[in-house]
Amino acid sequence: MALRRAWPFAVPFLILFLGVYVIPIIYSVYQSLFVVGRSGLGLTQAEPQFAWFANYARAFGDPAFMGSLG
Repeated sequence: MALRRAWPFAVPFLILFLGVYVIPIIYSVYQSLFVVGRSGLGLTQAEPQFAWFANYARAFGDPAFMGSLG
């Protein structure tokens, strides 16, 4: 019985929480798995290429990035 009374208060919070916090985090992790490649002189349309964890390997291999974490 108490859960039925709580849902009208919890649902707006859950919708906002998902839309403002959780979904952007999931989308940014998805975007971080791609690199943007251009061919030729760079005048063509950019093509996203799936890079697995190459972006993370490059970031954690960079001494400037590692220094900024400390």
